[in-house]
Amino acid sequence: MRAMWAGIGVLAATALTGQAGAQERVFDRPYFVDKPVIEAIGRAWIEEPANRASFSVSFVEQGKDADAVSARAVDRARLGVQALRTKASVAIARVQSNLSVQALYEQYRDGDGNKRDNEREDKVSSYVARTTLTVTMLELAKLGEARAAVLALKPEEAGSVNFELVPTSELQRKVYQAAVEDGAKRAKASAAAAGVVLGPVLAIQEGQGPCLGQWRYDYGRSDQDSRAVAYASAPPPPPPSPEEIVVTGSIANKRVQITEQDIARLNLPSDPPISRLDSYVCLVYRAG
Repeated sequence: MRAMWAGIGVLAATALTGQAGAQERVFDRPYFVDKPVIEAIGRAWIEEPANRASFSVSFVEQGKDADAVSARAVDRARLGVQALRTKASVAIARVQSNLSVQALYEQYRDGDGNKRDNEREDKVSSYVARTTLTVTMLELAKLGEARAAVLALKPEEAGSVNFELVPTSELQRKVYQAAVEDGAKRAKASAAAAGVVLGPVLAIQEGQGPCLGQWRYDYGRSDQDSRAVAYASAPPPPPPSPEEIVVTGSIANKRVQITEQDIARLNLPSDPPISRLDSYVCLVYRAG
């Protein structure tokens, strides 16, 4: 920050019109030549807990018949979604599902003694069917129960939970306001150091520009790296009685039941990590 002599007629006029989509102007003279101005860059950052989470599970079946293993894998995935919906509606949890089938072939040894797959249709030894559920949680309050409900069906693969801070309009305005206030304080300090009177604001610019940075999101910062208040998770509820059945179904003519006790046992508490949101704003004041 510094006091500068600036010719800002066109710059100020352009900034104060507030018209969106104004064409960029090219100046013949630098704007810091004729009149005194003070330019300040407001910097601010806020820390907020993550507001989205996602996880995935996979159910794997293997057998000689491709249709049979596919059906078993799909049945297990359907029961998983059914169990999930007892804890989180579509408005809270969004599910994407996928089915893949892979043929496993008989093997032989080549002339060098290496094992090779005999990839012929009549040399298929078995099939592996895999259904994958990818769940995006829009409300984190139900994350533990929703994930536990799916884990109760014993998937062969379960990925870790991924957290994300989605910057809403409210969060962006919050950090922008903080940057504007910081820039105003910096401009006052510069005016006091230069021994001049701080005049009115001539231009405020956000985003890409000659004196600006840009929005930056720092995902996944741990609580140890932040100075924000810790967010404590609520204590787990008492274990329900075993007879509270949540989901009943069948897989390959075998009856399957999931109870509230199964879900409570797998409900792993987790605090959403703290993420950082930054903003930079350039302010130009008339000096004197």
